[in-house]
Amino acid sequence: MRRHDGRQPISNYAFKRTAELALGSNRPYAPQPLNAALDVMEIYEYDPSYRTSAVELMALLQEHERSLCSDRPPSTEVSEAQLDYLVRTCEACEGKIFLAVMNERAVGVIVVVVDHVHEGTQHVYPKYQKFGLITDFVVAEVYRGTAIAGALMGKAEEYCTKLGLSSVRLSVLRA
Repeated sequence: MRRHDGRQPISNYAFKRTAELALGSNRPYAPQPLNAALDVMEIYEYDPSYRTSAVELMALLQEHERSLCSDRPPSTEVSEAQLDYLVRTCEACEGKIFLAVMNERAVGVIVVVVDHVHEGTQHVYPKYQKFGLITDFVVAEVYRGTAIAGALMGKAEEYCTKLGLSSVRLSVLRA
């Protein structure tokens, strides 16, 4: 499927939304009827035409991090600058930002860069000294539980495999 600007997606997926818990409640959202039309999600490399929705996703991630770590500034102060930083980091570190896009809006983002163990390390074979590192990963709340995270992770793994990396690392914040 081509976008209106003629670019082809890297990947596309069709899926139905599943029931999810409403934020802050024990009531699930009503699941979509089984005969509902399938939504189409496509994965693209970051493009500035998705900047607004990508910044919104960064804000969502920043606010989650802030809820876990009191040393984090409010998302309104850092989300745009954080996205710009990630773009520069990807350019410098063989990285990529992949966006899950639905209806011309980014609904998920994953950032993967190439990292390495400290120079001079002797306890790791050379082929394992470089690895993919997931630095940022978020899916819009209403699309969680719909396989978007798995599709984004799969795209990051595929990219790392293409680079000849033997592993991908992901670290998480916790309270």
